[in-house]
Amino acid sequence: MEDTATGFEWLENGRGLRLFVRVWEPREGTQLQAVLVVVHGFSWHSVYFSELASQAAQQGIEVVAFDLQGHGRSEALGGMRGYARRMADLCADAAQVLDWARRRRPAVPAFLAGESMDGTIVLRLLQLQPDLQRQLAGLVLLGPVVRVSAAVLPPAPVVWVLRLLARLFPTLPVPDDSIRQGFERAFGDQEFAARAKQAGG
Repeated sequence: MEDTATGFEWLENGRGLRLFVRVWEPREGTQLQAVLVVVHGFSWHSVYFSELASQAAQQGIEVVAFDLQGHGRSEALGGMRGYARRMADLCADAAQVLDWARRRRPAVPAFLAGESMDGTIVLRLLQLQPDLQRQLAGLVLLGPVVRVSAAVLPPAPVVWVLRLLARLFPTLPVPDDSIRQGFERAFGDQEFAARAKQAGG
């Protein structure tokens, strides 16, 4: 997958980590309709949205996507890939990038998108900062990790063990964000899977 971003930026978050931001601007002469800030899923990074962002830019939507701390090109807390002290830190990063994007384009509506785990981050951000709801024209949630029913949870003993493991080993290493396996099953599209594997590695 080719990195089609038209611009790049580094933003320093509240914990002193540099976040890598990609921007896809509409071509000159295309009327700017909106700005869309995308928060990627766990173990991914922003380049995976190149195809979507390029298509949106052709329609006059500026897309801003950033690599969460510990993912992609962004710096990692303590050098630990995929680690964040708490979800509120990730929410703060998303709010910072959203604010940066809105200041760049104050005259157009702003949308916030979250994919997978980061759909959850987007929803949690709006709980933590409810005033943001009035500043957004809408949300786009792509397979957010949310509990829709207690019936879909693992059995109570499994949940207890998982919570215990999270407390005992909060910095246990996770797979890197190159994601070389599982694309065919995840997307069901061999061509897209091949491009995604190439982008990740």
